[in-house]
Amino acid sequence: MGKRVNEEILQNKRADHGKQIVVTLARQLTDKYGRNFEEKNLRRMLQLKL
Repeated sequence: MGKRVNEEILQNKRADHGKQIVVTLARQLTDKYGRNFEEKNLRRMLQLKL
């Protein structure tokens, strides 16, 4: 999951706007799929590139 977000959404770039994208994406995924996709979990996925 983290690898896909990093490659497809963030395009392997880390910038201030990338932080906001993660927040927004986490909200959308949490609404649709549940608490497993909260921001803190999504950030962990990005770190591990799962």
